[in-house]
Amino acid sequence: DLDSDLYTIHASGPGCKVTPQFLNATDVAYCVKGGDDAGFHYTSGAPVFKGNDMRDPSWSPDGRTVVFEKVDYTPRPEYQKLYSWDPEWDYLHMDVYPALSRDGKLAITYKAIDSSIVIMDPDGSNRKTVYDVSKQAGLDPNMVAHGLAGAFQPTWSPDSQWIAFGVGQWFFTRGQGSATIMRVRRDGSGLEALTDGKQNVGFPSYSADGKEIVYRIVSGDELVLRVLNLETRKTRVLTTILDNMPGW
Repeated sequence: DLDSDLYTIHASGPGCKVTPQFLNATDVAYCVKGGDDAGFHYTSGAPVFKGNDMRDPSWSPDGRTVVFEKVDYTPRPEYQKLYSWDPEWDYLHMDVYPALSRDGKLAITYKAIDSSIVIMDPDGSNRKTVYDVSKQAGLDPNMVAHGLAGAFQPTWSPDSQWIAFGVGQWFFTRGQGSATIMRVRRDGSGLEALTDGKQNVGFPSYSADGKEIVYRIVSGDELVLRVLNLETRKTRVLTTILDNMPGW
């Protein structure tokens, strides 16, 4: 009640309850995410529609029908044609952080499977894993499986011979573990760590001359940028303010 600041609890107990919607003056429909009670619930005691990975329900005014998103984590193949609202624009599926080298080789993070670094020809042929994240010690396999840890944002050196990327814990788990800037040759050899792994760093990008790499560092509440000189191996401060995902 906006006048009195009094409030009414319509649903309580375990479970994450989200996207509530009044169906009438007293009955509220809502979604429970995860657990045995996952699905759509009603404070009136109406039958529950249970199911996992259902998101963003919106009920009709009479409360009898609902439109919602059903999440499907089944990996799609690259270049699968997707629906386009614009007949003059083609949409094709591609996994995350695609980067094209100057000589025409495509690198991606293969997040749909295990968040390793994969390169291929632009048409999807000649696929090769150049960095296998399963061989990285210290990563929680459960987080890798859910896309919260792995090798992200590959970036090509200007001569198309090296790929730099970050390996570690990411997104909302970045405060729970470190991440390291790595690089590897396009044939999968020469793997080396470019940072010490003591902090959470990532999202590298090569300079145009190939001599430096800029990357993000997360330290406490800071999201700042650093630049690594690949010849001297010295690091300098680029920014001390909130920043993210740099690109030369």
